[in-house]
Amino acid sequence: MIEPIHTTGLVTLVSKDDQVDQTTYGRKAKLDLATAAGLPAGAPLSGELLRLLLLSREGGTGTVQKPAGTLFLFTAEPDVSPGDQALDDGDSWAGAWAAVSVATTDWQGDDSGALAIILADPIPFHAISALWAAWLHGDATTLNIEEGDEETIHINAWFRRES
Repeated sequence: MIEPIHTTGLVTLVSKDDQVDQTTYGRKAKLDLATAAGLPAGAPLSGELLRLLLLSREGGTGTVQKPAGTLFLFTAEPDVSPGDQALDDGDSWAGAWAAVSVATTDWQGDDSGALAIILADPIPFHAISALWAAWLHGDATTLNIEEGDEETIHINAWFRRES
């Protein structure tokens, strides 16, 4: 039997209240694979990540950003908070699983939002219940620095479960 494709739904990487400067992180985001696959919370599963989508929105008076940066994926929760210039401990890197570079040209959108589909080839994952994501901002344009800025970045992941 072929497993159906599951999605985590949108999870926030940068909130409207997060000021994220060049070379600083947004918030960590849990991609709860077990729940998305209809399994009990914390149940391990293996499979393939099929697609990652980043969504940038502006809820205030600013401009929709199409930022360059790096999306890091971890198999364990990293110790990072918005505005950090580095992961808070070296142990967080032990859970590093993938890094995806995002260029400003990867984004497509209009005045109310933009998206970047940043995974072209499936990436297999071992038996885990969740992946964690963190955005490292590469743009010189700071997110949420101006009065009225409500810039947000979200991630959605599609995956196929194998076990």
